[in-house]
Parts: sequence; structure tokens; C-alpha cells
Amino acid sequence: MKIKSGYETFLSYYSSAGAMLIAVLMCVITFDVIARTFFNYSFQGTAEIVANSIVAIAFMQFAYCLAVGKHVRTTIIYDKANDKAKLFLDLFSYLIGFCIFVILIHPALDVFLAAVSSGEFEGEGALRIPTWPTKLAIFIGYVTLLIEYVIHILDTIFKIAGKNREVKV
Repeated sequence: MKIKSGYETFLSYYSSAGAMLIAVLMCVITFDVIARTFFNYSFQGTAEIVANSIVAIAFMQFAYCLAVGKHVRTTIIYDKANDKAKLFLDLFSYLIGFCIFVILIHPALDVFLAAVSSGEFEGEGALRIPTWPTKLAIFIGYVTLLIEYVIHILDTIFKIAGKNREVKV
């Protein structure tokens, strides 16, 4: 139970860090716009900061979004299904998500390690932004999504079997 509580706390903080990054981005973009408009000055690296941060933010918040059940769902078929069919549709979607991230996790780790070892960066001149933090956020996002999919798969299997209990990680 402590592991699940710790994992949920991590997801919450990781998602909150993504939200704080949104606030930082808002400040950077606002500063750049004001500087361009009133002082004919451009903040170097705004495009690179925004490009890397947007990707990191998305992956920092995906697993939490799945954990709290707030992902977008197409409901054309789902709303017409009975409760048992909905469980099977959920299970099917969780299995697909799990399989996708199992396939993606190893290359994501390789890309992160390559970025760290090569010192990869974006931008030229005054501001060079390392890419490894974004690639680490993507990798952690994949790991947390895999964990979340496993939890959802097991919960759904228990519900299908008629056992309404939560998975204890």
C-alpha cells in the first residue's frame, strides 16, 4: 500500500511540475512578446525553450491524466454498450496502450542516453538548451504510463471477474 501511495504522490508531483513549467513558459513567452513589441528586442532561445518544454509537459502529465480518468474518450460506441461490454472495451484500450508503450520504452531510453552522452542541445549562439531533460521527461512518462496501464488492466480484469477490488501495487 505504501508503494501505491508513493507512486500516486509521485504522479501528482510530476504532473504539478508540468503545470509549473506551463507557468514558466507563460512568463518566457510574455517577456518575449513585450520585449519585441516595446523594445524591439527578442529573447534568444524562446522558440527552443517552448519546443522542448511543450513536449516535456505533455509527458509529465499523461500518466496522471490516465490515473484520474480524464483522458479524452470517443464515446460513439462506448455510450451504447452495456456495462460488461464497456469493461471489455476499456480492457482492450488499456492493452493497446500498454503494448504501444512497451514498444516505445526501449528506444526512448536509448534516445535519452544518447542525448546525455553526446551533450545534445538545441539552439545556437547565446542560448544552447540541452535536450536530455526533455528526453528524460519522455522516458519517465513512458514508465509511468506503463505502470498506470498495468494497474488499469488488472483493475478491469478484477471487475470483469466480479471482484471489485483495487490493485495494490
